[in-house]
Amino acid sequence: MLAIVLTGCRDEMESVQADHYMQIFLPVNEARSLPRRAAGAGDPGQAENLELPHYAYIFLVYKMKNDNEMVRTTLATDLYNGGSRTTDDVWEWVDTLTTGGDIVYSCKIPFTDMTPVLGNVKYCHAYIAMSHVPLTLKMGATTIDNAHKPTNEATVQNITFTVNDALQPELQNIYSTPYNYMVDDLYYGNLYIWQDAVRAKLMLYHVASKVDFMWNVPEQMQPKMRITRVAAKNLFEGESYLFKPVDNVHAVFNGSGDPDGYTPATDLAGNSAGTWWAGRSYFYTIPYTTTGEGKFPLQVDFEIENTDSEDATHNGNTYTYQETFSTTPTDTVFPLWLRGQLTFSTPPTTGKTETKEVQ
Repeated sequence: MLAIVLTGCRDEMESVQADHYMQIFLPVNEARSLPRRAAGAGDPGQAENLELPHYAYIFLVYKMKNDNEMVRTTLATDLYNGGSRTTDDVWEWVDTLTTGGDIVYSCKIPFTDMTPVLGNVKYCHAYIAMSHVPLTLKMGATTIDNAHKPTNEATVQNITFTVNDALQPELQNIYSTPYNYMVDDLYYGNLYIWQDAVRAKLMLYHVASKVDFMWNVPEQMQPKMRITRVAAKNLFEGESYLFKPVDNVHAVFNGSGDPDGYTPATDLAGNSAGTWWAGRSYFYTIPYTTTGEGKFPLQVDFEIENTDSEDATHNGNTYTYQETFSTTPTDTVFPLWLRGQLTFSTPPTTGKTETKEVQ
């Protein structure tokens, strides 16, 4: 992990009093081209297509010596200035940062009028979020905008963003600082203030959880069945926590509508087009538990064709196996990263709905 380190001399700091910025790092572990294909060490899934964020949201919580709290907010900062800047203008490839084995992209986000009278400040906590698309942020039922901003740390920690169908494809491109991650007994986003300059280096992490799937039809069953389609649906809709997603709770656990479509590609498991006896893919979803028991909100539909020549009744028919993945979240800081292994060993004669425990 990155420690927050500020270096420099007093004269230098005095010359850049207005030079306040956050330096943000995102781990990628792959080539510099965009959209980049990232597959970090220990990643159980295939390479990902991830988009670098265009928008930043910064909440600086100043704890004053009189115990009052003051929040400075930067909302919906368009890092690309409406398209006048390019990716090379915004992001820098950093191949010398090896924190946790990561190679990263980095960007600097400047801000102004964000610092109170520093002599009265006890500490400052930074909460930062970034997204490839604009986010709708809320404090309870109130939408955050220039007229409605958080005024204390508890409100910042409970900021939510709206998850809807339009945002589903972007879940993997939303990042934030964990609200309860500690380094040397200090909050990870604790900023050190030197004279009138505030500078910080922070690594951001995915808000959504990654679920990695592997499926196969045993060799002896391959003449009798094949997988023709895989589809997944994130079952979470509504307001998700931006800085503490593993704390999401819903009263019910069910899905509605058809999952998004995914057709296995020709390079999965070395299969040729038209067989699909094995495959691997991943999907991102927002973690949550129910009020009754721990669950994980992802529904996956496998469409399986019966090709058993000895079964005249069902040969040529396609059936849907609807799998709902279930687990009890144990992480307290980061969203879960789950892996599911599915084996289909009986030619289908009807559809099936069931829940699977995942690791």
